Amino acid sequence: MIRYLWRGPVHENSWRRFLLYPDPACLTSLAQRVTREEGGTVGSLSEDFSAVVSSIRVGVTHKLTGPERLGEVNRALSSRLKDFKEDSLEFADLGASDGITTLKTVGLLRELLQMPVRAWLIDLYVRLHRHQTGLVTEFRTPDGSPVIVSLGRLGLQLSSCATSRDPVSRLVGNWYLRRSAFRRAMLNRETISLIHPRVSAEPGITVLEWSALQRNPILVGRVDLARASNILNLSYFSPAQIETAVSHLHAYLREGGLLIVSRSLPTRGTEIEHGSIWRKQGERLVDREDFGRGSEVAELVDRYAATVVLDREPSSGEPSRFD
Repeated sequence: MIRYLWRGPVHENSWRRFLLYPDPACLTSLAQRVTREEGGTVGSLSEDFSAVVSSIRVGVTHKLTGPERLGEVNRALSSRLKDFKEDSLEFADLGASDGITTLKTVGLLRELLQMPVRAWLIDLYVRLHRHQTGLVTEFRTPDGSPVIVSLGRLGLQLSSCATSRDPVSRLVGNWYLRRSAFRRAMLNRETISLIHPRVSAEPGITVLEWSALQRNPILVGRVDLARASNILNLSYFSPAQIETAVSHLHAYLREGGLLIVSRSLPTRGTEIEHGSIWRKQGERLVDREDFGRGSEVAELVDRYAATVVLDREPSSGEPSRFD
């Protein structure tokens, strides 16, 4: 749908969502205000930042986020980690969006374990580029994926125009995307961070702009806890791609480390979290514990067996590694 770009969040329970899109450009000023303000105002501005990020869609991926979104996941982790005996904990959070849930979990784990906790926030889309020519502005990811185009204050979400039920939006969006020469000539005016300013200010969190389908050598064998919430599901990835992502998470874990995979599903006006936790044991992931209905990819993870692959990195196109 073509809607007016609004310089702030547009909440899902508001009638304004039928008329307005949050303008991604407002994230820069919101981040500056969160950094400057103190007291109760910070909480409101912090929530506004996450609400605007939640409105962003890249392809089929939604950037939904919020500090209280993974409460059941955190409770499950607290139960499994209460007897953790090491001097510090390293945590990899895959598909962590603006990182506010990462920050929440880091705080809870520090309080629970009374030890240093370091987190790796892993997400492929941690920034947008604002390209502009005249009155036309386009927001894209660094890999060129289109997000929103606007003419003045009128905006169209390009990432969903192919599946939009509005024929005008599909027609206009597809026509614009075919204007290759015009789009290449647009100037990159600004880079907009999608990482929450409170996360950027936390020295214990490192942001990695990285794909779930690529193995990051920095993390291999150093992680005590890996989380993949609202990212490894069959709406976003094929079974073969999920297999690849699980192989990387298995490689990141130390022996005995924990993997949690979950998804928050809307139910009667709220979200219910469903997920599973495993422990790394050699080449396998074992001792599964479910909450809610368990992870929708639990059977894939249960059948996982690591395969030693020499002289090359795994990729999404490789044969199955499952038994």
